[in-house]
Amino acid sequence: MSNSNFDVAAYLESSAARKLAANEPTARQIAAAEAFPMAVLFGTLTAVLCTFLYAFVWSFGFMFSIVAVGFAWLIVKAMLTASDGYGGRLYQIVAVVLMYFTVDCGKLLLPVWMGYKHGRPLPVGEVLAYVFFGPILRLQTGIYGILGIVVLGYALRAAWRLGKGTRTA
Repeated sequence: MSNSNFDVAAYLESSAARKLAANEPTARQIAAAEAFPMAVLFGTLTAVLCTFLYAFVWSFGFMFSIVAVGFAWLIVKAMLTASDGYGGRLYQIVAVVLMYFTVDCGKLLLPVWMGYKHGRPLPVGEVLAYVFFGPILRLQTGIYGILGIVVLGYALRAAWRLGKGTRTA
């Protein structure tokens, strides 16, 4: 055998090793993946708290939809605190979903509570329709519905942008 065959074999072996190494997760990816469940827990707890705060503000008749942007910041901040600053696509998706349900459920909490208090609970189908299609249903209120969708969109965009994190995987 000639030396050129050994050179080709050494090259093929080193390129295969590089391909295997490229598919292995990095230490940052592993750290981000390990922190994700705790980040979701912290974000969910913050979203529940923000839902009650939003319902409390809304119960006084104030329509401060811009508060939703602050809630987006709180939810993402809780997630990034739990993950030690790691973010990424999954973090962004969870932050947007939590933000959406915070605003929709915050506006729904008071009518559901009043229904139970007066012995006339809202039908489950109506509650679910409002939770999933609330912004579209609010378009029937005119300019306030349109303004609410614009502010909700801005809050969702803020949650997406902030969910990127400072330390991506």
